Formats: sequence, C-alpha cells, structure tokens
Amino acid sequence: MLLALVLLTASGDTLTLHWEKAQVQFLRKNWLSIVSIRPRVRSAMGSFRFAPHYGREHFAQIDTFWQEGDTAVVLEGTWKGLGRRWRWRAAEREGILFWHLESDSGNAVAVRLRWLRLRGEYAYGLGAQCVPGPLDGRRYRLWTEEQGIGRGKQPISFFLNLAVPGAAGSLTTAYAPMATFITQARRGAILFHEGMGFFESHRQFYSWEVWLLRPQRVEGAFWGGKDWGELLHRQACLVGPMPLLPSWCKGAWIGLQGGWTRVLPILARLRQGGVPIAALWIQDWCGPRKTWLGMDLWWRWLPDTLTYPNLRQQIDSLRREGIRTLGYINSFLATEGPLYDTARARGYLVRRSTGAVYPIRAPGFPAVLVDFTNPEAYQWLQDLLRRFIHEYGFSGWMADYTEWLPWDAQLYAGSGAEWHNKYAVLWARLHREVTEGTDVVFFTRCGHTFTPRYARLQWLGDQLPTWDKRDGLGSVLYGMLHSGLSGLPLMHSDIGGYTSFKIGPFARLRSRRLFLRWAEACVVQPVFRTHEGLRPQDNHQAYTDSATIAAFAELARLHVRLWDYLQRCAQGYGLTDTLMPYAWAPIWRPFWMHASPTAPAKELPIFIGPDMLFYPIVRPYQRYARVFLPPGKWRSWITHQVYEGGKAIKLPVPLGKPCLFVREGAELERVLFEEKF
Repeated sequence: MLLALVLLTASGDTLTLHWEKAQVQFLRKNWLSIVSIRPRVRSAMGSFRFAPHYGREHFAQIDTFWQEGDTAVVLEGTWKGLGRRWRWRAAEREGILFWHLESDSGNAVAVRLRWLRLRGEYAYGLGAQCVPGPLDGRRYRLWTEEQGIGRGKQPISFFLNLAVPGAAGSLTTAYAPMATFITQARRGAILFHEGMGFFESHRQFYSWEVWLLRPQRVEGAFWGGKDWGELLHRQACLVGPMPLLPSWCKGAWIGLQGGWTRVLPILARLRQGGVPIAALWIQDWCGPRKTWLGMDLWWRWLPDTLTYPNLRQQIDSLRREGIRTLGYINSFLATEGPLYDTARARGYLVRRSTGAVYPIRAPGFPAVLVDFTNPEAYQWLQDLLRRFIHEYGFSGWMADYTEWLPWDAQLYAGSGAEWHNKYAVLWARLHREVTEGTDVVFFTRCGHTFTPRYARLQWLGDQLPTWDKRDGLGSVLYGMLHSGLSGLPLMHSDIGGYTSFKIGPFARLRSRRLFLRWAEACVVQPVFRTHEGLRPQDNHQAYTDSATIAAFAELARLHVRLWDYLQRCAQGYGLTDTLMPYAWAPIWRPFWMHASPTAPAKELPIFIGPDMLFYPIVRPYQRYARVFLPPGKWRSWITHQVYEGGKAIKLPVPLGKPCLFVREGAELERVLFEEKF
C-alpha cells in the first residue's frame, strides 16, 4: 500500500494540510476553540428543545508543530485564557486524512473546528436532511429526533407547537442526521463523534461543534477524490456500505391494515388490476388501537388472533403465490401484556436517575422503552425477532422509532445524553444480526452516522400529504439527495405521505393527484411502498377506484422494469468501472454530478444514475414541464421522442406519467422502449 505524503504549510494567517492531491485550509485565529456549556434540554414526544448556556470561547494557540514521518502532522498548544494543553494529530491512510484532538479541557465543553470553504463550493449530505438545495446558511443539529410536523409550514406548525412545544420541528430537524457530507468540489468530511453535535456552513468556512460531557478524544476525517466514484467509495468505507436488496423486493409493497377479511379482498383487486405485488405489509398484525390522532397499534408485539387468525398459514399461502408478508415493531412496549411484564421484572427497561422505570407519553397511551444497551435485553429482543421469521413467517418488518430516548434517561451502558444517537444505530445493528444470512429485509427510520453499517433499508419518515418543500412531496426530493450523498443510498418514502389529520376546520388529507405524483417519484426509488396513512379512511389509496388502480399498476410495472438498473446504480454504475457487491453509491444524484461540477446548485432535474433524468412534478395542477437537458440525446418516457440536449424543452406532464428521460444508446433505452411493457 502506497502512503501519501502529508504536508503542513503556513502562509500568513492560514494553515494548509496537503495530501494525495487534496487539501484543507484553516485560519490560525479561529480554526479550533473550546467553550464551556451548561446544557438545558427538554423533550416531548420525540421532539427536543435545546437552550444551552455557553461561556467564553477560548481559541487554540499553536505553540509548535512537526512532521511525524511522511504521513502525519502534529500540532500542540494551549487554550488562550485557560492555559490548558491540547494536541491535534492528522495522519493519512488510504487517501483519507484522519485527525483526532486530545485535550485536558475538563467536563461539559463544546469543541469547535473550522476550515475554509472554497470559492463557489457547496455541500450536500448530513443524512436524511429535507432542506432545500445545499447545506448553506443554517446550523444543523446532529441529533436524531422527530423530524416534526409541518417544519415551519403555517398555520400547522404554529398550532402544533402550542399543543406540544417543539413538535412542529424545523428545516434542520431530522430522523437520521449523519455527521458527514461531500461537496461539488469533490471534497468530503466526517465527524466520528456520536454524541451531541452541530454543523454550520458559513459563507467562508465550515464548522463542527462537539459537546463533550466528559473528557474524551474527538475524531474525524477529510478526504478528496480524483472522481466521484473514488470520493463516494471512501465515504462508504467510513460509514459502512449497505447490503443490496434481495430480488423478491422487486414490485409494489402494499401497506394494508384491518385484518384478513379486509386486506385479502383489496389485495385481490389490485392483482386483478395488473399490479405486480412483491409484498403485503400489515403493520397492524399486533392489533389496532384508536387514539385521538387516529389509528395506532398495540405495542405488545404478539399476533392479534381476532383480526389475523391463522397468521402463519395465511403468510405461507401468500408466499406460495409469490407475495411476501411484512410486519412491524418499534423500540417501545405498551404498559400491558406479557412482554412488558417480563421486561419490567428482568430490568430491561430504560429508567430515570432514581431507578424508577421512565414512562414515555406516546400519542394517546403510555409506553416504555427497552434498554437494549443491556446485553441480556439485547439478546431477549433478538430472540423475539427470530420468532417473527421462524414462527410467524415474516420476510421483513418496519423497525420504527428510537428517537424518543430522553436526554436524562439512565441506561445499562450510560446516560441518555451519551447514548441517544448510538441507541438508534444499535437498534439497526440488533435487527441486522438477526437477519444476517437471510433474505429478510427490515427498514428503519431513525439513525446516525454509522447506521449504513447495519441498516438494510431506510425510509424518510412521516411527511404531510401535501406538495410543499418543508414537509410534503417537495421535501422528499431533498431528503433523497442528501441521504444518498451521506452514504445512505437505499432510502425511500411512503407513497402519498403519512401524517394526515382532520381536526375541526383543519385537515391535511391525501388527494388522488398527490398520490399519483408521489408514486411517480417513488418509481425511481429502491422500493415502491404504499402506506394508508394516519387516517386510512380519509386518504386516497392505490385501490380507491379503478382509474387509480390502472395508473398505479402502470407505475408499479415501470418500477419492476427499472429494478435492475436501480440496483446497479446503488453499486456505483456510472461512477466506477467495477460494481461492488453492496450499495455504496447514491441512486438519486444531483444534476452537477453527471453534467458539470460547475452547474448551479439546483435540485432539478435529478440524475437517476448516469443514464436517466427525472423531473419531479411538485405543483398540484402543473400541466407542462420546462426541463433543461444536458449535452447528448435524450428520449422522453412521456412522448417517446428524442430531444437534443444542451437546451431547455417544454413538454406535457400527464398525471401518472413520470417525467423521465433516458440517454439515447444506453442499455436502459432498450429495456424501457424496445421490450414489451
């Protein structure tokens, strides 16, 4: 293995680290600092309100620096005004510059690292961020939590915050934040800290902020790449590449509930209408529970024999017909049922500092969290999940929640403040170990930087059934892009959104037009999955009428035809000559990745791999689209005509017809336009 030479150069007020044709530059005056903090944290229903008190900021004074061989640089000094020492070391390994900071700064401090942003540079990433465009001008909290309902959309957010302060969230709250990003200048950065942290993108520099509630080392890395494939591959090696999805996932995943007497007739209608069904997802297999918000579930994780009698026999029957069955579980236990009694008796539950079980007020009923940092509780949950596979016959499940762990909770392995983000990653690891070596697929919502090491599939969470860019269909586009550029390529969304409600004069319910436009966007996602939403009876569904069934069937068949191409994109097609046996590259790629690095930082149109362009329709009554095509020749899925690139074209966008363009001469063109549909 060849090691790159690492050099530190000083020029005026700047310090520059060089390695393998990459560099990162710091301003001497403010590149590194610490500040004392007094955290003040409140939480309700998975939403957190931070109001910390910051003390005086102390900047790092460099007393000396030296080369440590050819591949490392060390800087040492004191904190101005404190006199305490610090030591920062950077070393290259396989093209990545790893750094770590050691300091005797004491407890409850925030460490800040800043480095210069290149002129015209913009960043994408930080996990499942549903923020418009690049990561500019905002302070991002690297804390897994409820994304929020509305996220600033009015008047929804205003009234929701009156009822539950903080529950509306903001543009920067996320279910699965990740402390990593890349830029269109082919640079990347990652922070290995899994506690509380922040990222800021200023006009002149980027910065990490890390909260250290006890003395510990802070670590991170920078890297570059000669091309996009190398850059993204290095990121995937750091956060952990994901295993590819098994072939049975190809087709529609139909989310239904209400018991066999309701589910099976609807499933039959969809099949008769030509929908290629890969899986039936019955989230209420454990029984329905009505709350003031709508329909919820009994969190007892045992089959409901009234609504789903003969569960295993029916699941086996569907499997013989080529349809897999999926279930649901989350990190809670309702405060009734045999599993709760067992967990409480054995000490498997999250507790308060007093030792009492920590009660969590879920939407409409009380619940408790399982402490799977306890090795015995971890094994107990794994044994429960093995029953899902071997006793009940499930081929997968939604692995929900984990973001509600309180800051002041006490766990077997430490405090909630320390374990909050790691708790979400451990949840994915628990499921991964149970399903390893099988074709079972679980999908998670919450996570943090190292979730891709363990997750099989991720989904963006609970959006409103609206068109807007804050918490509706428009926000999904950004969430897909930022996730993929964080090393989380196997991301998808609920078709049509989830958080529907009807409270007095206020209602947000799913319309037919929104449902089909959302389905158009999901055609080019790794899986094509429906959800009936929070109010199934009021939302438009795939099975609502024959016209919707026909349009949905056509979209599902298109997804099936695109399946192999989407899998190859996740393996790095178009970015490297060699496909990997796992998913490490984004399926959704920003326009500048395959057009030009100097292209404007816009989200539309979106490259789906190198050979397809997707222009999502996010306005309710849009009849035409004006699309700028990059150089080359592109065939439209809507008109089947070939258009010359390098200019904008205008064409109709009928409902149920995704606005897709395929590069002329690509193998995908034959699959879509020449083979029988």
